[in-house]
Amino acid sequence: MTITIIIPGRPAAWQRARSNGKVRFDSPEQSRNKLTIGQIGAAAMAGRPPLECAVEVMVAAYWQWPKSMSEKKRRVYGSQYFTARPDGDNIMKLLGDALNGIVWRDDAQIVTATVSKRYGLTPQTIVRVTPLVEIDQ
Repeated sequence: MTITIIIPGRPAAWQRARSNGKVRFDSPEQSRNKLTIGQIGAAAMAGRPPLECAVEVMVAAYWQWPKSMSEKKRRVYGSQYFTARPDGDNIMKLLGDALNGIVWRDDAQIVTATVSKRYGLTPQTIVRVTPLVEIDQ
């Protein structure tokens, strides 16, 4: 049973927590991203409890093609890789934190993670979570 989560919009990445000298806090944008990802993850779980087993996570992050690239070049390049920031590991970090307690009990259960960054027609992030043991449904 693979769980597929599709997060519309430009892929988001984990940002370092800020500090006012006394208290560390997430940026408002990061808090909104976590909340949105969590809500979409909960909808994908359809009321099921978080997974308790080891999981494999595959993330495909898509950015919109640059307007400066012609249609001809897009056809030649196909699904060109996106090599700018954010880093793939920071995308995975945000997803790991945002889906804790929703899709998996703790992100320490992720034993295999793959992140790909590409250009596409629609900016979105697709997350596929595969439990690595049989689960009773």
